[in-house]
Amino acid sequence: MDEGDSEAAFVDLYRSSLSTVLGFLFVRTGGDRDLSQDLAAETFALAVEQFNAGRSVEVTQAWLCTVARRRLIDHWRRQATASRKRPLVEQMTSMVVDATDSAQVERQAVATAMGALNDDYRLALVLHHLDGYSVREVAEVLGRTEKAAESLIGRAKEAFRQSYERGAR
Repeated sequence: MDEGDSEAAFVDLYRSSLSTVLGFLFVRTGGDRDLSQDLAAETFALAVEQFNAGRSVEVTQAWLCTVARRRLIDHWRRQATASRKRPLVEQMTSMVVDATDSAQVERQAVATAMGALNDDYRLALVLHHLDGYSVREVAEVLGRTEKAAESLIGRAKEAFRQSYERGAR
């Protein structure tokens, strides 16, 4: 594939995949538009590197979503080691403009409960329940044994349940 064809192929991929990648990230960042856009930009920058290296065939929507997920995990890891920013619960609840709709109330309750969890619990729940990772895959991502990951997921579920119930009172 010559340079012009490669560029056209990338533009086509970008146009057809941008909304998918942004939506994928938007859900997983709790609606943080800026973070979603930053991570999408990093994802597509890596896609450009693949195209420039002659590996455009490897770059699919699935590849893009995998890279986006990894960029988000890297972000969470950096955030966990850096000084705490504004609590996630504040970020997520500030997105709810009018909590009169029952679905909005439910989203706010879930966001509040998730925001009350520590980063390890939140990451384990997102990977396992939202992204559909197996316990083994969660263990690999977190650098833990399978048994430790299973235990972490169990503790995270219980912490979420308690946090959610406290918020429902």
